[in-house]
Amino acid sequence: EHITGPQWWTDYQIVSYQIKSKRGSRAEFQAMAHACRAVGVKVIVDIVINHMSGIDSGSGVDGSTFTHHNYPGIYQHSDFHHCGLTPNDAIVDFGNEAQVELCQLVNLADLNTESEYVRQRLATHLNDVLSLGVDGFRIDAAKHIAPASVLNILGRLSRKVYITQEIVDTTSRFPNLHTSAGDVQEFRFAYGLLDAFQNSGISSLTNLNNRGWLASGQANVFVANHDTERGGSSLSYKSGNNMYTLGHVFLLAFPYGTPTVHSGFSFSDTN
Repeated sequence: EHITGPQWWTDYQIVSYQIKSKRGSRAEFQAMAHACRAVGVKVIVDIVINHMSGIDSGSGVDGSTFTHHNYPGIYQHSDFHHCGLTPNDAIVDFGNEAQVELCQLVNLADLNTESEYVRQRLATHLNDVLSLGVDGFRIDAAKHIAPASVLNILGRLSRKVYITQEIVDTTSRFPNLHTSAGDVQEFRFAYGLLDAFQNSGISSLTNLNNRGWLASGQANVFVANHDTERGGSSLSYKSGNNMYTLGHVFLLAFPYGTPTVHSGFSFSDTN
């Protein structure tokens, strides 16, 4: 369950672990997952385990009430990081490991994932989602969770599933920290495609997998995702000269990483 609002990013501000969103109910989600499985399609859920909401108080789409660091029946103030390293506990230096893992990302209440209670609560949520017919997770904001905590939580899953982790970085430092837990989304692949098609020329793609990035067996690659197509850091459906389609042809043919094809929608408002 997430905060109310029409914007796409409200989905990433959690208020409870009830399987209810503006897209539908728990039963509808389970029916969708089973229908997909019946025809050989596996469902990977974009899961949020780093944080809860980023607002002072409110109610979720299913009526759950909350304040920034208190979610009745789930979490209280002591279940969150209060890093004390920066003003308002906000991440200021995205290259500082302590800030990245312990402080708040854009005011999102940062869960204390070193806590045994929080780890078990998150694992219970993940196992509940798995019980509905899911076959994997994309861990949102995985960069902001200590690698040991990610491994600990995933070690409590009822069965082994595909894992990919969102770690936005232009260096190898943070991605390399998380490879033990599963695949890592290699954002530099998307950035490299954008540069090749718009600046350097497609001949530069011949050495795309020899740039010191993640090993092929650890990388989840893509042309664009919901963030990059709005921020302009990747190709998008708005790219001219058929670049977006050609980028996907390259993605699916080039022998590097596990490819993900993003299917979004046309928009004029990035929210």
